[in-house]
Amino acid sequence: MPKRSKSFWWAIGLGVSFGVLMIVDPVEGTDNRWVTGIGSGALFGAFCYGVGRVGHFLTRAIGVYVGNENVASTTAFSVTELHPLIKVSGERLWAQGHWRAAVDEAARNVNHHLQQRMGIAWESERALVEMAFSKKDPEPSQPRLRPPGNRGLNTYNNRLEGMRSLGVACFAGIRNPSAHEAQLNWDRAYCFHLLCALSLFATWLDECVVDYR
Repeated sequence: MPKRSKSFWWAIGLGVSFGVLMIVDPVEGTDNRWVTGIGSGALFGAFCYGVGRVGHFLTRAIGVYVGNENVASTTAFSVTELHPLIKVSGERLWAQGHWRAAVDEAARNVNHHLQQRMGIAWESERALVEMAFSKKDPEPSQPRLRPPGNRGLNTYNNRLEGMRSLGVACFAGIRNPSAHEAQLNWDRAYCFHLLCALSLFATWLDECVVDYR
């Protein structure tokens, strides 16, 4: 005999109870209280069992949904996991739903960080990136930023060019439009991608050494 669920036995019990009630205290005008009682009890029991099964299904469905939501929340990346310069704007503006403002503030933070690393306040953003990652030797009042590694390798030069290109993209393609184009419609996902780009560039700035030679 297959094992029955608790809802099945509850439905049986309720059906029997209702059937007995109909036999003991039948509805006025009932011709055969036994037939009516047994039939009513069976119908009521079936109804209760159906309700129980629907409730069981909904409980499982909600459990799966909540479980999936929990998994998504624990595996999804957060703004607070990005570079500390990005986290500063993320914790405040991003949490309030001001995604574009968070991007703009993050870009300004990265620019300030670049100025501090270079020791230069009179130049900024794209022009300062071009100066910092120029392949030319440093000049008076114009130091360079150089990633660690063997400077004689092609991969080193490629990496240097990659850093310069990303820096230019961050300010020409992110900071500039954010500051000057009021009609931009950047949604949350797009702004998160922009923050990731700024975070990577800030991380690369930290890895570089300042070359005054």
